[in-house]
Amino acid sequence: MQQLSLIAYSDSHSILYIGALLLSFLSGAILSGFVIGQTSLTLGRRYGRALYFEAALLIAAYWSYQQHDYLGQLAAAMACGLQNAMVATYSGAVIRTTHLTGLTSDMGAAIGNWLAGRSISKPTLGFQAVIWYCFCGGSTIGAFCLPKLAMMRCLYPSQSF
Repeated sequence: MQQLSLIAYSDSHSILYIGALLLSFLSGAILSGFVIGQTSLTLGRRYGRALYFEAALLIAAYWSYQQHDYLGQLAAAMACGLQNAMVATYSGAVIRTTHLTGLTSDMGAAIGNWLAGRSISKPTLGFQAVIWYCFCGGSTIGAFCLPKLAMMRCLYPSQSF
């Protein structure tokens, strides 16, 4: 179990790799927001364009994976972010706090809308960013505590009750 905490053991190569995957996922969500731009389903060319981008990313992922698996994984992560944000646009979700990929997709779509010159809800984006940073911050603190505290670190959240 302790081998899973890359931050705690300062595996900088793996940390950068995971960071690049997260940024690729976020970039896909930003692309979705930039291209689609709606907060609720409106069928039309924008979805078609987004699907073409996704197809291109998946083809690039396949081709890149044959040459160098790292680049293929980055392209696949970007396609996943694009797809996840498209689903959020389709369902009209405002805030999804149940998983990190949902928050990342929602924030990316909002940033894409903003980059395209469309209005966004800055309070909603700010709230999503706070949740995202708290999740990542708590994970990072837990990772640094792992070598010294082992499983005792699980007791710290219980102190708030």
